[in-house]
Amino acid sequence: MSQQINLFNPIFLQQKKIFSTRTMAQALGVLVLDVVAMGLYGNARVASLQKEADAGAAQLQQRQARLTAVNAEFPPRQKDPALAAAVVEAERQLGALREVSGVLQGGGLGNTRGYAEYFRARARQHVDGLWLTGLT
Repeated sequence: MSQQINLFNPIFLQQKKIFSTRTMAQALGVLVLDVVAMGLYGNARVASLQKEADAGAAQLQQRQARLTAVNAEFPPRQKDPALAAAVVEAERQLGALREVSGVLQGGGLGNTRGYAEYFRARARQHVDGLWLTGLT
């Protein structure tokens, strides 16, 4: 009987390196290029936004100057005290008219249906010595 000895050890095989120095350097290079590209894009975007902000500030100054000129050309109106007094007087008269209307509508002043009943009552009475007894 013969005995077989296995002299093969898998550790001694040449292993494939997934993250070799070359692969890591390439990944680092791509990463650096991406960061530089993003920085350049950010700077370009900031520059364009700064131009827009400057244009907006210039337009704001122009509009403020125009507003100042218009305010100087057309000053705001002053309140007329006579007009305010007229408004107060008109409100007072309106209140008085509403009060009178309320009294008339409520019937507190007297008979609001007319005086016909008073005249009929007078017509039914007989006064001695009165020679006028009817009207036609």
